[in-house]
Amino acid sequence: MEINNLSETVPAAQAVVKTRRKISTIWLIPIIALISSIWIIVQYYVDRGPEIRIEFTTAEGIEAGKTQIKALNVEVGIVERVELNDDLETVSIFARIDPKATDLLRQDTQFWVVKPRIGSKGISGLSTLLSGAYIELAPGQGYTGIDKFVGLDSPPLIRGNRKGIHVTLSSDVTTSLSAGDPVMYRGFRVGQVNQIKIVEQGQLKATAFIREPYDKLVTTNSRFFNASGFKFELTPEGMEFTAESMETILSGGVAFDVPTNVPLGQPVDDGYLYKLYKNQQQMNLHPYQYSNEYLLLFDSSTRGLMAGAPVEYRGIPVGTVQGVSFEYLTPEQRQAMSAVMVPVIIKIDAARILGIDTPESKALLDDKMRDYVTHGLRAALKNASLVTGKRIITLDYYPELAKAEIQKVGPHLLIPSTNDDLDRIITRVGIFVDKLNELPINQTLNEANTSLAKLNAMLISADKLIMDLNGYIGNEDVKSLPKELKQLVSQMQDMMSGYAPESDFYQQLDVTLKQLTSTLRSVDQVTTELQTKPNSLIFAEPKQADVIPGELLGQEQN
Repeated sequence: MEINNLSETVPAAQAVVKTRRKISTIWLIPIIALISSIWIIVQYYVDRGPEIRIEFTTAEGIEAGKTQIKALNVEVGIVERVELNDDLETVSIFARIDPKATDLLRQDTQFWVVKPRIGSKGISGLSTLLSGAYIELAPGQGYTGIDKFVGLDSPPLIRGNRKGIHVTLSSDVTTSLSAGDPVMYRGFRVGQVNQIKIVEQGQLKATAFIREPYDKLVTTNSRFFNASGFKFELTPEGMEFTAESMETILSGGVAFDVPTNVPLGQPVDDGYLYKLYKNQQQMNLHPYQYSNEYLLLFDSSTRGLMAGAPVEYRGIPVGTVQGVSFEYLTPEQRQAMSAVMVPVIIKIDAARILGIDTPESKALLDDKMRDYVTHGLRAALKNASLVTGKRIITLDYYPELAKAEIQKVGPHLLIPSTNDDLDRIITRVGIFVDKLNELPINQTLNEANTSLAKLNAMLISADKLIMDLNGYIGNEDVKSLPKELKQLVSQMQDMMSGYAPESDFYQQLDVTLKQLTSTLRSVDQVTTELQTKPNSLIFAEPKQADVIPGELLGQEQN
């Protein structure tokens, strides 16, 4: 009874049923596949590397999906697609680069198409005849992270990763120089010319690269000159042939060296500017870097004075003649002169006189020349060769001339000039020869021949007369005449011996006999003289020197 009541008062417990969703194991497969796909896709984009864009002027030889990109003949990428640009003049090549080669994509990285080429430098790209064209990559040295590039139409002359030094060459003369020409050092190729451009009329600039380790040879005192062609000349020792190399003879080139007696100098930075000389001879004429130009005015003929003629200071070369022309003077300057003067421009190297080759040496040379002129320095024309007529300019001191100072005529300083003594003599001789040519030489010679003929006839007559006199004097009758006269005088003396000495007849007779004796003596002297000197009748004896008063008295005292 109690049990029934208990069951009625306590409610019975009820179970709570919960439903759980169960995931089937079959869903694990697509989940794993999805995760793998995502991983593969991510890994694909990560591993495929960056995409770059290269702009070319033409897509010749390039195919999407086939054309490779190589660096040092190692594949580093492939072309994915080729598109024509909006300007309709260029094309864009989109290529995928291997992730391991992303460090090669720098600011100065170069791209070009390798294909068969035939040019002045030879044949290249023959290997692509079978494998097809490909794009060559030359890594640069700039900053990374670049994805847009401009491709080259032809292979670069110097790759960006090559070590060495770039120099700039400036020239104001026409040269047979072109990009790719070699740079030589004493016959060895050490670099090449990269680029040539015209900066202004008649002014050329070229960029050259000298590779390592030869870049250490380039210094501040190095001189670059055109080595194209060859030099052939005849010397007393024979024929002389000069050329840098066969390559420069065929295609031209540039060479550099340090001139003789010039120090090596200091190393230079990249891009250093050099003057490009016309040839090695011009380099040797002006081996120094800094020089001054001066103006000379001459009032005499400058025939034989040519551009390039040496300028000497007391026999030592210090420069050359740049030119001889009236163009160096303006019309106003010519009218201001009392006479038309011939202008000559000379170029003097400062280092040859001062011993220093710096920018400051130009101003120092001007100051020195002013001082030299005040002490008598003058410029003069002199003959270097009487055979060829070649003339040179000499600088020397003429203290006997009036003092002068350097004047400025236009952009140049004017050095006073004078005439050389030898030149004046040669000029006068030339004037004398010209006047002599104007004389009637033929008529004068004919008259001289006539006079000589008459003189010859007269000499023949005189010789005949002398021979006749010799024959007359040699006659026995003439020789016996003095003896007969002496006998006659003796007889007359005997005859007059009877007369008294005191008589007038005797005295007169005595005087007469004395005169007759004197006459006979004179005749005897004449006969003797004719026998010893038959020509004394024509040619007189030399005149005796006059007696100096007091001379005999001085001799007697001695």
